[in-house]
Amino acid sequence: MSEAIIDAATLLQVPEITSQFTILSCYGNLAFVKEAQEAVKNLPKLQEVIIFFDGDQGGLDGIKHVSEILNQIKEGGLLSACPERSRSEVEVTAVSTPGKEDVNSLFVKYDKDCLLQLINERKPVELFSSTENILTEETPDVSAFRQILSEVEKEYFEKLGGLDTENPNKITYETQTARYIIKGGLPRQLDKMLISLDVQHLETGLKYRCRLDLYEEKQTRKEAREAAEKLDLRSDLIEADLSLLCDLLEEHRENGLETNNPQDNDPIPDFPTQSKCKGFLSQPDLINRINELIGKSGITGEFNNRLFLFIIASSYKMPDTLHALIQGSSGSGKTHLLGKVADLMPQERVERFTRITDNSLYNYGEFELMYHLLCLEDVDGLKEEALFAWRELISNNMLRSSTSQKDDNGNSRGAKRIVRGPMASMCATTRGHIYEDNMSRLFIIAVDESPEQTARIIDYQSKLAAGLIKKEDENEAKEFLQNCVRMLKPMKVINPYADKIKLPQQAHKIRRLHELFLCFVKQITLINQYQRKKDAQGRLITEKEDLQTAVEIMFDSIFLKVDELDGSLRQFFENLKTYVQEKENPLNYEFTGREARQSLNLSKSALHRYLSSLIELEYISVSGGYQNRGLKYKISYWDNVAKLRNHISQYLNNQLNEL
Repeated sequence: MSEAIIDAATLLQVPEITSQFTILSCYGNLAFVKEAQEAVKNLPKLQEVIIFFDGDQGGLDGIKHVSEILNQIKEGGLLSACPERSRSEVEVTAVSTPGKEDVNSLFVKYDKDCLLQLINERKPVELFSSTENILTEETPDVSAFRQILSEVEKEYFEKLGGLDTENPNKITYETQTARYIIKGGLPRQLDKMLISLDVQHLETGLKYRCRLDLYEEKQTRKEAREAAEKLDLRSDLIEADLSLLCDLLEEHRENGLETNNPQDNDPIPDFPTQSKCKGFLSQPDLINRINELIGKSGITGEFNNRLFLFIIASSYKMPDTLHALIQGSSGSGKTHLLGKVADLMPQERVERFTRITDNSLYNYGEFELMYHLLCLEDVDGLKEEALFAWRELISNNMLRSSTSQKDDNGNSRGAKRIVRGPMASMCATTRGHIYEDNMSRLFIIAVDESPEQTARIIDYQSKLAAGLIKKEDENEAKEFLQNCVRMLKPMKVINPYADKIKLPQQAHKIRRLHELFLCFVKQITLINQYQRKKDAQGRLITEKEDLQTAVEIMFDSIFLKVDELDGSLRQFFENLKTYVQEKENPLNYEFTGREARQSLNLSKSALHRYLSSLIELEYISVSGGYQNRGLKYKISYWDNVAKLRNHISQYLNNQLNEL
């Protein structure tokens, strides 16, 4: 039973409520009309009446009024439509609506989950009435007392505004008696309130300085007395101010601790934005629609990679997070791609670093990285200790370290530091093959360095400079995608087809790759959560379409796990083979380093790195020449990468067709 018709209309929008309850509006807190009473009497299987009124005094009065009428109906034996149940078995419960809120306002601010939680926490109306202290008639004495109490509370809350915390290391509080300045911040331990305090006279500016623990009553009384003597003020007023100051500082400290809580939700979009995002997330072919929006946000080309990275990045708020390593040669745009995708995530959950020092990850707060997206713009500059910490945070979702720290007496003692995950991550590198331990823990994504992609980038840059592309449209697409990610909720997923898909056995470290594949499928299901069915336990059910999408997006990454050449090296070798095949006798054709460098438009250092890797892997060999005048090379292993790709693609598609 709701108080207003708009509240009833709001409840009707929640399937989880309408599937269990019948909704009835009372048309006012004290307007339980006869028609509504007759409707309640005639319910054949009535088990419970839940009163969900506004969170004000009128709502409390309405709960009492409606519950009294319902009790009269029960006691009078008027529930004739449900003879199989005794009158006493029909429960009357009430929902504790937060102050100054109603059903509709709660739905707008916090979505349906808030309504479901409040309904689940309902309590019997008798208990509700006693705890909420519903008063209908008051004696003059009680009314006068309430007026005095209201004035005292008003004065008290006016004083709350006097606490100036703009500078956390210099908190000021001013009353009609004196000005109080707290220097150096507040202790984080909740069992003490030790501060450095200046008590300043409002007119003369004279100060009394001390260091005291506001939790020590005797010390506080003593310091108030000495401050009063020096400043020529009343000690009882200073003592009262210090008592109130202690309450304010407690509240400020607790609010600070709550702000640092990693479980705090992302900023909630307004109701129109929520509706727009939900409508978009409920549309068919959602993944391709997201890819189109990513393109409108300013990411040119990289059609598969940008979507792959977006799905990986959006896993930051889920229990099973994903991680990506972007490979590419210098100047290929890998860091630009990483940054553009990171811009599509809610920025309050993104941590971007150019470099991290050896022990910096160990020194974060316990929950600072939990449910965040960590972006490392260049892994090549990280030392082994930093790589190890990052790797362990990916694998174990936690860093544990033993360190030394001084206690309150200045003695060094061993201490345990913990940094908790999970967190998602994206990073970029030019030398993916040297991070053997890391490559098996994350998805490998090779930047598109083809001439076609270069042409797309140049065309985009030209249109942007000519004013043909509006930055406002790109920013609008970014903000919309950020809000869509905010609307995604962590949920459990079951995949009934998990044992039906087998990855190629020749893949590198297939155990971890198979786990990554299943997590990626789960993330696609979570993105489609507004369209997927749920089981009896409320878990999302993966559909065949999710596996098909995962295989299509992940195929290049799966192939890179099978191929012993990394992404940029494979692209170079394929371009080199294409160049040599244009010659008369490609099987025996010899080429020099300068010839390859000029033909493929590469720098000397990049070519040297590629040739050294291919010689080491025995794909090419040195066939002649001299070290001081230039060596000659020859392709010694002509692999058929197209045939291998087709074989793997057919292998996976055959399994999908059999689902």
